Amino acid sequence: MIVRGLRPRSPLQITGQKRHLTCLAIETSCDDTCVALLRQPTPDSPCEIISNLTHRSLHLHEQYGGLHPLVSVHSHIQNLSRLIRQTVDAHIRGPDGIKVDLVAVTRGPGMQGCLAVGMSHARALAAAWGCKYIGVHHMQAHALTPRLVSSGKGPEFPYFTLLLSGGHTQLVHSKSLTDHTVLTDAYISNSLSIGCLFDRTAKALEVKWDGKMPGAALEKWSWGTDPDPEYPMTEEEAKWKITPPLNKPKHTSRKGQEFSLTGIEAWLFRLLKRRREAAVAEGLEPQPLELEEGKGMARAIQRTAFKHVMTQVLLRLEEVTPTPTSMVVSGGVASNMFLRTYLRQSLDAAGFKEVQLVFPPVNLCTDNAPMIGWAGMEMWRDGWRMEEAALQKPKWSLERLLEEDIDAGGYTRVEPSAGEPAAAGWIHK
Repeated sequence: MIVRGLRPRSPLQITGQKRHLTCLAIETSCDDTCVALLRQPTPDSPCEIISNLTHRSLHLHEQYGGLHPLVSVHSHIQNLSRLIRQTVDAHIRGPDGIKVDLVAVTRGPGMQGCLAVGMSHARALAAAWGCKYIGVHHMQAHALTPRLVSSGKGPEFPYFTLLLSGGHTQLVHSKSLTDHTVLTDAYISNSLSIGCLFDRTAKALEVKWDGKMPGAALEKWSWGTDPDPEYPMTEEEAKWKITPPLNKPKHTSRKGQEFSLTGIEAWLFRLLKRRREAAVAEGLEPQPLELEEGKGMARAIQRTAFKHVMTQVLLRLEEVTPTPTSMVVSGGVASNMFLRTYLRQSLDAAGFKEVQLVFPPVNLCTDNAPMIGWAGMEMWRDGWRMEEAALQKPKWSLERLLEEDIDAGGYTRVEPSAGEPAAAGWIHK
């Protein structure tokens, strides 16, 4: 990749200047290829998203019924340089162009090959431009996304973070920028994530993606484009009796219990298998569910999954003292409008009306580059730096954010110098 239009500069050229902190951000942890350009004049001023480009490869994955890792890697290789060039041509090229101080990139967790494409591009850009780069934890970025919207003015730490996506189902106690305690996690119990559950449900019910992620397509297909804002249970939904996972008293009172959604998927597959076997036994061709039957089942699965999530959330709210006043809900599944309604209804019914739910804008719930840029900017101004030779970390616990990896490297903390390009005008607290 050849990058033109911005000459390398010495840090001494801007020593002591009060200037914008400008960050080019790259996100390639999964299937979406994302590049953004962010700028914040001072720590107290609004953060501006100057550019936000995304290439989606969903049409290539739909034939597999899910995300194919190799297809994702090839898509990043083919499209990341193009998005960077578009950003450079529009905003950076030329003597009066924007000067980039920092390149932020998703370091993990994610798919190994996908992360490597983003990391290699980020290092090359930082070297060509004479600026610094920093690797970002993908789930930390999701947790900080509402702070991007408020330019760091809220929510204030500590708060709960409910991360719901195709790869993760976590409840996190976010006590500071770098101190996050995972309270419950589907990964620990070897359960599939809530996003994965919805994706597989969409595949099993033969829901067309229509340019959306399968989970988002499932929501629109099952609830329609103009659902009742209270999302009442319909007759078609009520006919499907799904027992929520860990619904017995001994489970709801046991500490350390994790999210466990695999049982819902198993129920779905068993039911569909029995229907096929019954049809074959009668000498008939197996038929898919009737349209309204299928929609009712999809709604029942979503409601059961959200009920299970809320059971765990309420248990942790009762355990943590003092009770957090805010709960950030982020990740791709956070764009589900039924989820947003159900969480509020459940918190109010359980006596937690004072807990404020904080959702990012829908376009910032799924994977995106602005959240990576903002997380990198917050880490940078807090004094965190990354070794240039640091490698991607496909498996990276949020609780071990600052833990150095012998093979992959890690963060170091410094007192920002006025002579550093990305530190000029920023004060280390």
